Amino acid sequence: LIYRNPDRASRRPDDLLDPDLYRKLGRFSTDYDRQFLGQMGSLFGRKGWYAKARDVCTWQLRVDPQNPVDALTRLGYFDYMRRNYEGAIDAWELAVGADSAEAKVHANLGAAYYRTGDTPRAVAILEKGLRDVPDDPEIPRNLAAIYWELKGPRASVEVLERVLPRFSVNAEFHETLAASHVALGDTTEGIQYYEEAIRLAPGREDLKARLEAICPSP
Repeated sequence: LIYRNPDRASRRPDDLLDPDLYRKLGRFSTDYDRQFLGQMGSLFGRKGWYAKARDVCTWQLRVDPQNPVDALTRLGYFDYMRRNYEGAIDAWELAVGADSAEAKVHANLGAAYYRTGDTPRAVAILEKGLRDVPDDPEIPRNLAAIYWELKGPRASVEVLERVLPRFSVNAEFHETLAASHVALGDTTEGIQYYEEAIRLAPGREDLKARLEAICPSP
């Protein structure tokens, strides 16, 4: 009803988003409205209709301003996918300000700042994320990638190994460490991390191939 025939090459004004339909959601509960709009925004986002997805997030904020983190998180994502990094930063900063622990956007926020050239702010956000959201592996991975650019591969590895105990059962985390050590020429360390990654994800044939490349079978 709200967005008819979205794949049509030519669209008429009455085919597009009708804000009045959102206003009619008021007769339902706030939880229902938030869920409905959240699902709609996610659907538009998956289809790549980021402008429409952003409209839905904006209405979700109006419907339920007391619980902004979910809508702000997705709003920032849709701006980021449109390469509007400043818009993404604005949304994600608001999400972090609303609830830093609940807003699991530090990894993306750091990446957005890095995209705009504000590397010091990117590092500060990611370091804060390590403290506030200790279970998100993307935060140390993004921080390690920036340190690789700034200080070299050794500094990148130090970031990853600093938080390794938190992600000891994460195969991708071990994979990243393995590749980093191999790039440094630390083949022995690389082999150990690849072996641990394979133990955690025995179905990953690509990991086995990478291990075979640096440690051929006799």
